Amino acid sequence: MNPLAPQPRSARMFSATARGFSMVEVLVALSIFGILLRTALSDIHSPRLQIGTAQAQVVAQLRVARMKAITSVSHVSVSFSSTTQFKVYPMTYNGTTWTLASSPTNTVTLPSVVTFPSSAVGTRIEFNSRGMMVGSTSVTQVNLNDSYGQTRSLQAWPSGQVNAL
Repeated sequence: MNPLAPQPRSARMFSATARGFSMVEVLVALSIFGILLRTALSDIHSPRLQIGTAQAQVVAQLRVARMKAITSVSHVSVSFSSTTQFKVYPMTYNGTTWTLASSPTNTVTLPSVVTFPSSAVGTRIEFNSRGMMVGSTSVTQVNLNDSYGQTRSLQAWPSGQVNAL
């Protein structure tokens, strides 16, 4: 065998004189490291991320309540019953007024590190069969606070639109 003859590429890659890592090896190592880092960081910071999850959950429940009011051609109310909980109630028409059902269709408890301010307790957002808020001519803003000092807000408009801020 002639040592000066050109060798095929595969032979050069695994020869004893080859140094360093191939690009594929580096990418695989970086990918594995990235996955492990992401997993570790998500476990460390998960309580701090719960306020965003709670905000998304409240917005989603308000939007679902609005859709239920439209599709069932009735009224649906979302009541912020405590600093850690809100409830979704169907409503029934009794002659001239809409009244809350005796029990909620959904009760949602916020994560342990997230609360509504006490000023939000007792707030009620009611949607009519056209998806509009009842009894409101201005934007209703609801805040969420967590134990780390973060605040997130959402708004419900008289038109029935609900947005996270």
